[in-house]
Amino acid sequence: MKRLKIVTVGDYRKVVASQHIRKGELVIDMSHGEEIPIAEMDDGYYAFQIREDLFLGSREADAGDITCFINHSCDPNLAFRDGDTLLTNIRHIQAGEELCWDYSTSIDDGVFNMNCGCNSGNCRGTVSSFGQLDGATQQRLIPLAIRYIQEKYR
Repeated sequence: MKRLKIVTVGDYRKVVASQHIRKGELVIDMSHGEEIPIAEMDDGYYAFQIREDLFLGSREADAGDITCFINHSCDPNLAFRDGDTLLTNIRHIQAGEELCWDYSTSIDDGVFNMNCGCNSGNCRGTVSSFGQLDGATQQRLIPLAIRYIQEKYR
């Protein structure tokens, strides 16, 4: 993870590349988190869904975990490799560029919903559970999604 660093701008923290990362390289392994039953999930967790009733993640305050600061974008440069918990870049990433994945590709609890401020050309305005996305958006994002979502929607 020497290629990544956390940058703070005001109250906003993000992860940026500290050097160029070629397309297809493993960027970060997300498998090290705590297993969190869906009944215990709350806004304090930074987590993604691995089964219908189970999330994997951590609390920001608990971990100092760089993965807690990888933000959402509707035009992501990271995706889950083969649906696994490994985030791989889907295009070249330049030094200083923010690393992001589309949170909708990692959650399908039917209730997740937040305003999006990514300001990308593809911005949907809202980040929601995968099942709440329209069919065309689901089809575009399914190759980028975590295995649980790929298996559920293919």
